[in-house]
Amino acid sequence: MTSDRQFEKIEILAIIPARGGSKGIPRKNLLKFFDHSLVGWAAKTASESKFISKSLVSTDDQEIADEAQEFGAVFLGPRPKDLSSDMSTDQPVLKYELETAEQRFRTSFRVIVMLQPTSPLRTAEDVDRCIQKLIDERASAVWTVSPVPLHFHYKKQFVMSDTGEIKTAHSGPEVIRRQDLKASYRRNGVAYALTREVVVNDPKLRGKKCIGLTLDHPTANIDSMEDFEHAKSFVKISDGKIRFIEGGDR
Repeated sequence: MTSDRQFEKIEILAIIPARGGSKGIPRKNLLKFFDHSLVGWAAKTASESKFISKSLVSTDDQEIADEAQEFGAVFLGPRPKDLSSDMSTDQPVLKYELETAEQRFRTSFRVIVMLQPTSPLRTAEDVDRCIQKLIDERASAVWTVSPVPLHFHYKKQFVMSDTGEIKTAHSGPEVIRRQDLKASYRRNGVAYALTREVVVNDPKLRGKKCIGLTLDHPTANIDSMEDFEHAKSFVKISDGKIRFIEGGDR
């Protein structure tokens, strides 16, 4: 396992993507989740990491930038308009901010961590485990993932036509027995640890060796107020940190 001392030689940049526009919940990234806004929690978690060298917020909105800066993130100026629409994907945004940061700080970042504010159920330990695994496994990317309950398994899903006819959603044979199903996982948005090469060159942010880090605590992706309220039921705040309620539904 890589020691903390070895991490001193690695420049690690956290990027918090948080544009101002949001269709589902207006001004979503500024929504208060207990004591802090969603973007505030992401910036605070980055500041508590043992390994992150610098963290920055990527936004087109000054109020979001100000909020993130209160929790230790830097703001290098508004991202371009072509990277600020709801059609923008993650990789071009990360690449733009990485290159801007490297020019500003006159350094090269070997590892980039993406922390999405809309997945607030995270700890600094989650982030550090993700970084640690990237280095230890010599991976191109590490994504945090959560297991999918077998009753939601993709081989048991169906699609429906306009006339109401159903057929299996995947191309293989239908699977009925639970024991025939191999565990499947979903990305939960808690943390992505990526090599510089992946951020610069891979639109899918995977590279040649993308590894999943399974989290055993509840996670949330907030797209609606229902998601937001549901996420709050999993945790409590103690000593300024998110603590998971034992036995909470995942």
